[in-house]
Amino acid sequence: MRNAQHANNFDLIRLLAALQVLYVHSVGWLKLPDLSFPWIWPTRLFPGVAVFFVISGFLVTRSFLESRSGTAGYFARRALRIYPGLWVHFVVILAMLAVAGALPLSRFAGETFWRWTAVAFTMGSDFFGNLYGGVPFDYTGFYRGFPSGVLWTISVELGFYLLVPVVFAGAIRRRGLVWLALVVCAAGSLWAAWVNKAWLTEAPAHNATGILNSSPAPYFWIFLIGAALSYYWENVRGWIEGRVWPWLAAYVALSLLDLTLLGQKTLWFSKPGLLTVPRVVLLGVTVIAFAHTWTGLARRLRGVDLSYGIYLYHMPFVATLHYGGIVGSAWLWPIVFIVPVTCAALSWFLVERPALRLKPKADALIAGLRRKLERRLVPARSAVPS
Repeated sequence: MRNAQHANNFDLIRLLAALQVLYVHSVGWLKLPDLSFPWIWPTRLFPGVAVFFVISGFLVTRSFLESRSGTAGYFARRALRIYPGLWVHFVVILAMLAVAGALPLSRFAGETFWRWTAVAFTMGSDFFGNLYGGVPFDYTGFYRGFPSGVLWTISVELGFYLLVPVVFAGAIRRRGLVWLALVVCAAGSLWAAWVNKAWLTEAPAHNATGILNSSPAPYFWIFLIGAALSYYWENVRGWIEGRVWPWLAAYVALSLLDLTLLGQKTLWFSKPGLLTVPRVVLLGVTVIAFAHTWTGLARRLRGVDLSYGIYLYHMPFVATLHYGGIVGSAWLWPIVFIVPVTCAALSWFLVERPALRLKPKADALIAGLRRKLERRLVPARSAVPS
């Protein structure tokens, strides 16, 4: 397999996906002037979250399959990618809540706050922190809720990381069975997606709905599109590499059919309709094809990946403007882009990139520990008499 970390456009695609999420949330929360149809359609054709899931499937699967330090090293690299930026982000939000009076200093001495912190910092979401740790915040003042609506996807992503070894652990020894694992897991995930759609409609505020919606189950099939392409890359790359235009044309054509027949302007991957699954599959292939077409496009980024920081920090800023009543003005558009991008740059250079540079050391440490453990577990050979 080729190294997926170089000579591709993944950093650029992730950046565009994060900006799409920022755009949609700014329009919804801040009532900012939006494009009219059909100009708005491209922003709905490429939902950033679905794009993230596909790319994650492709790259995370490759990371697991190419791990030189085993499953432990794989998990260490995943933790270094997601937790440092997430934890600093949580600290920033907690400081914002404390300044606004939603987190009185007395709450820091309470058991509820530390239970919430332990759960949220581990599971990646304020929802699970509230559910299993309790709610230590007072939302009767400036903030009427936790100022981030995107963290459910972090819990989903962490679930993906746990599921990859389940699907691909036997890939080397029982390669012929991987396709069956992919089919079974995708079918189960699609069933969970239809259940999730019904629950979101019938009981959106129920805890069971929140647990399912914040779990990997309803979205794992999207992740598996990228995972399958990654696993079978040597077999399919000839159909994908450098061929973004035919895949994009097929995706747009099917989307037009969905729009014409069923009135679906937006790709609601969380509430799948009749043509949602084939549309997401085509979207996934298009994304991977774009990543491997005109691969010099992302060179200008010089390896700087602001997507995670933009994704995390745009909502606290947008929510603050929303609760402050600063909405509806076109002059906000440059601000809602500049502030999150600035925060993302700080996160990348001060937190994320330094953490990522620890990956080789983590791999070496874990590999060394594995060798020591293996030497201890292998019994010493008894001397053979001559």
